[in-house]
Amino acid sequence: MKVYMSLWTQPKNSINQKFLDLWKLSVALAKKHYGSVELITDSTGYKFLKDLPFDNYHIVLDKIPKYPNVWSLGKIYAYKYACQNSDHFLHLDNDVFLWESLPNSLVNSKIFCQSTDFKIGKNFYSLEKLKLYMPNIKIPQIWYNNIGLTTYNVGIFGGYEIKTILDYCNFCIDMIDSEKFHSLFAHENISKNHLFDINTSRSVLIEQANLAIYLKNKFNPHLLFPDPNDVNKTTYKKYTHLMTAKQNDSILQAISQRVSQEPYNLIPSDVSKENW
Repeated sequence: MKVYMSLWTQPKNSINQKFLDLWKLSVALAKKHYGSVELITDSTGYKFLKDLPFDNYHIVLDKIPKYPNVWSLGKIYAYKYACQNSDHFLHLDNDVFLWESLPNSLVNSKIFCQSTDFKIGKNFYSLEKLKLYMPNIKIPQIWYNNIGLTTYNVGIFGGYEIKTILDYCNFCIDMIDSEKFHSLFAHENISKNHLFDINTSRSVLIEQANLAIYLKNKFNPHLLFPDPNDVNKTTYKKYTHLMTAKQNDSILQAISQRVSQEPYNLIPSDVSKENW
């Protein structure tokens, strides 16, 4: 199994220096468990991360269509590249920390991901709110047709069912490339004072909602934990996905402090991760 991470630098703040220690810790932990980690990136991303201990750099994301507001697009192209160059892979987001290796039963399944997420129509998947902030813009009918379908969080993603994953990637790319949806994905998020983030909405819909839609009536992916809130903290102690918490300066400071202590890939048992 190949282990990949990816960085597409078109989205704003994707190469913010304050996230460098986050990258360092995530890579170090992945290498601790899997030995080899490769980076799929563009030319700017290579320059930013070339000093990190990746085992290989694949500079293949330079020619992605310029929709920088849809930050998940880089990941979809990275998944496609992984499918074309491996028969079994694991992709990790850069804000994922593997305190232990993932279960073999998970990574050796057809398709796996982190957990379930919100239903289409709720939270950032709300088509009603998306339409409210982008009136007169065409939204894919297939999203409306699947209101209520449970989506998937892909902090981790992969498997050995390469053809299915590749077809899912092409499904997403075909939607992005469609001229009738150009305005949807090119529209700049100018509303800053509301609780609904258009960029997050478009990104999770194109990646996570489309994954659920594409896999519907085929099979369900294997989940690291089916409870997205992990209320008993059984998995959380072995696995952390920061998501929006990475915007918290105190968390970033804690990560930087840990990285400053060599070897930072060895996490002592008394380090509390519950607040991360």
